[in-house]
Amino acid sequence: MFVSIKSTAIEKVEEYYRVYYGIGRIYKTKKNNDDFIIFFQKGFGDKGIKTATYISNKVVDEHYRKNKWRDELEHLVEVKDKDIMFFINSKPEKKGEMIYLPISNMDFIDYRIITN
Repeated sequence: MFVSIKSTAIEKVEEYYRVYYGIGRIYKTKKNNDDFIIFFQKGFGDKGIKTATYISNKVVDEHYRKNKWRDELEHLVEVKDKDIMFFINSKPEKKGEMIYLPISNMDFIDYRIITN
């Protein structure tokens, strides 16, 4: 059920939804209305293929806890000195040189800030 992004080769990814996890950073996009995007430090099997999750404002706004999620995402953007472990319930999609872990709502994402 839980799949490590950095320890799994993309060829071994199943066609079913799994909880993919890895350390990443979240940023606000400049071009798309301040949507959010998570870039994982290590891609699948770390073959130089970047792995990301895109979180649109529409997805955030459709959630019943939208204000809480927006505050949390804004806070995570500001976290620079600690690692963040993200958990994404998704099915990977390869587009060009990127692998996306799409989410349809905010129930498909969780995170933990790792204190060293």
